[in-house]
Amino acid sequence: MTNTDCARTRNELLRGVDRVSGRTARHLESCDDGCAVFAERFAAARSSLRRHRSRALPDAGFAARVTAGLPGVETGGDLVSRAALRLLPAAIALAVVLGAWSWLGTSFPADAVDGAPTDDVLAWVLDNGS
Repeated sequence: MTNTDCARTRNELLRGVDRVSGRTARHLESCDDGCAVFAERFAAARSSLRRHRSRALPDAGFAARVTAGLPGVETGGDLVSRAALRLLPAAIALAVVLGAWSWLGTSFPADAVDGAPTDDVLAWVLDNGS
């Protein structure tokens, strides 16, 4: 049999249909790649899972215990603090760039006074409305 026939057969079985088509049944009878064994094991697992009906529900701390046991999983506070520390150099660089840009774009008092008369600056400001 070809791999595509095996793949199609296994996909049909995994879809969960209760009855298999005639084409799939013929493939299961003639396949040498273990499709019949796969079908038997899959049917046994499905029936076992259908029989098992547990009334036990996990307690409220179950999810916290499971995630605590997983390697590399961080809780909320640890994750935020680690993200803040990793972003700190970028934030400092951005502050330096914005500060330099602001400082270079600022007009200084000497630049504003260049066009003013030197003897009576206050009268010049009051007359020009600036």
